[in-house]
Amino acid sequence: MGLKEKIKGMDTHLLALLVLVAVGVIVFLCLIPFFFFDNPGVPLGWLLGTAIEVFNYWSIVFFSGALLSSTQGKKARGAVFSTIFVFLRFALWIGGLALGALCTFTWKNNWCNVWSVFAAYVPMTIAVALTFIGRDRSKTQPTEKEGSHE
Repeated sequence: MGLKEKIKGMDTHLLALLVLVAVGVIVFLCLIPFFFFDNPGVPLGWLLGTAIEVFNYWSIVFFSGALLSSTQGKKARGAVFSTIFVFLRFALWIGGLALGALCTFTWKNNWCNVWSVFAAYVPMTIAVALTFIGRDRSKTQPTEKEGSHE
């Protein structure tokens, strides 16, 4: 079984999560030279933002699945945890940006950069959009029963 078949058989959410982690690691490795330029805030800010975005994507996927489950008890429990994690996600996003802003503008140190934290949040937006585009496309494709009418 080749890599293409493995990727096709993989869950869309898992694939998007793996892409998020891969993008985060690759960009972090590209930003490592900033450590030698006496500016470690750029890669460390990216690492902070990537960790927050991976956790947030996982919580979106996990708790939306719990809300959409068919069992009533799991759905009620999922609704409570989903509400808690919505506030936690926003707190983490705001906290990461606030820490980056404090380090960049107030404390004037190089340990976290607000712009790299913000830039690390961008791949999650793309992954969520692609996940939903892929989901909508799979629902609109004709099945084998319908066939083509050529």
